[in-house]
Amino acid sequence: FESFNFTGLVNANGWTTHSGTAGEITAVTTASQSGNSLSYPGLQASLGNRIALANTGTEDINKPFTTTGTTGYFSFLLNVTNTTGLTTGGAYFIGFGGTAGASVTVYFPRLFIKLGTTPNTFQLGILNTSGGAGALATYLPTEYAVGSTMLVVAKASAPAAAGAITASFWVNPIPGAAEPTPGVTNSGGTSAWPTNGILSVFLRQAAGTGNYEIDEIRAGETWASVTPSSASSCVTYNTISAMACNSYSLNNQTYTTSGTYVQTLANANAAGCDSIINLNLIIHNAST
Repeated sequence: FESFNFTGLVNANGWTTHSGTAGEITAVTTASQSGNSLSYPGLQASLGNRIALANTGTEDINKPFTTTGTTGYFSFLLNVTNTTGLTTGGAYFIGFGGTAGASVTVYFPRLFIKLGTTPNTFQLGILNTSGGAGALATYLPTEYAVGSTMLVVAKASAPAAAGAITASFWVNPIPGAAEPTPGVTNSGGTSAWPTNGILSVFLRQAAGTGNYEIDEIRAGETWASVTPSSASSCVTYNTISAMACNSYSLNNQTYTTSGTYVQTLANANAAGCDSIINLNLIIHNAST
């Protein structure tokens, strides 16, 4: 678990720079959604600080993490601050590594980000691993609006060491609930599960990865280990998929662009707790 509960350079606090210019990434200690941290409703309370990665940065970092088998999960909170530097081709920015320390190889799975077709939006995708002509990321069709924090969970698995890798991921699952059907899966790359298994979690900055904040990174061998709920949470969740012409209004908020939006209705459910609405919205603009 990494809550960035420190100040200063990340590579002086448990992470190692394995590529690029060392010393670019530091803990962000300014106020955010929960103290200096990102937060997500119903997820275990955030701690410490957060970090920010930049499209113009080059430092790539990793932190040791190992599993005993051939299944691994990781989750994190993500806030994409703008679309500057994002590309339509996409780039990967986080995943597991088959080694740790000064050199990281065998990146699996690789979580991708790319520019959305709607202004101020982006899409997320996943690639199981490298190798072969089919090693292309699979993207969720949803275009997410910048500036909101989301909970992202990814999984890599294989039937055995040296077996074929399958990757899957989820956006905004319910913390504390059972593992749901993945948003997408990918098995396009042909590289096999490393003999030594998962040895690290990596973060990557490069052209195309954009500008984003990341926090509360968890890695484990089970779904439950990376999606813990707040012990006292009575938050309820509802997902609405809507399509409208020009604009759409919900709970006194009006939207004019397609995307995924999160509304928090304070103390609105029957138990007197927050009600969280995930709105998947498609806006069609009328032709003139």
